Amino acid sequence: MSIGPLQIIAGATAQKVSAVASAATPLPDAGDGADAKLVLVVSDGSCYIDFGPSGVTAAAATSIQLPPDYPMVFNVSGCTHFAVIDLDASAKVNVSPLENQ
Repeated sequence: MSIGPLQIIAGATAQKVSAVASAATPLPDAGDGADAKLVLVVSDGSCYIDFGPSGVTAAAATSIQLPPDYPMVFNVSGCTHFAVIDLDASAKVNVSPLENQ
């Protein structure tokens, strides 16, 4: 799948189900073992997401709110993990690394 000049790296998507408590999940790599610089994030329910080091946590007061079924692209350079927390119960969040075509 392409998004303008960007292409999703096949087979590298990470999925996390949101919960009441936040937990860090590793970001998928860029397919060649390198850290992803851009990711496409889509959630099937409302939740909050944050990016950062291995200890990152998501919180309603400080994290980015993801609306349901609305793809968003984030620059995650320097980040290794993401964390999500519920707004709606058990939202599935897919994080896919992107590359330039």
